[in-house]
Amino acid sequence: MQHENFHYNGTLIYLSHLGQTSADFNWTSPIGNQTYRVWLRYSNHCYSRELAHGEVQAEHAYVVETAPKLRVYCPDRYGQTERLVRMMGALFERPTSKVSLTHDKNWTTFELYLPPEGGAQHRYCAFFRVKNSAEQPEDPSLHFLDMHVESAYVRTNVVKTVRSCPFGMVAHMTKHQIPYF
Repeated sequence: MQHENFHYNGTLIYLSHLGQTSADFNWTSPIGNQTYRVWLRYSNHCYSRELAHGEVQAEHAYVVETAPKLRVYCPDRYGQTERLVRMMGALFERPTSKVSLTHDKNWTTFELYLPPEGGAQHRYCAFFRVKNSAEQPEDPSLHFLDMHVESAYVRTNVVKTVRSCPFGMVAHMTKHQIPYF
């Protein structure tokens, strides 16, 4: 998905940092060394939100998506997107980083931080799915994966998960079609 920049309240909202990228990382599994090339894409849910039940769309709202549900630009979510890009890049730099499988069968990773006003512990969570790319290289030591960040936002509560493991193991399980559960 290619995100297009837009104007919101007289400000240009840049989305080029959320464009598709690729990164390589190495992982040593029980069956040997493997290099993974991951094609990373971000959903517009990383910088938009769905209107709450009964909420009326504000006159100045910028509509990001209309189907299947109406989503509008969210300055708070957008403000975290640079953090999101760094956080996802860290998974490729350190594939031993733990990620957790949610009950919705997607993976999540998070960073803890205190909000500017202090108080309760907050988590900036990213939710993503990984699958094997349709096209694979001839080189058996290289494997292509597609990774889609479905959403990212601040939460004050813990995400309920089924299991956790290193990100590199997720790549290994995906490549070999090993069930996550």
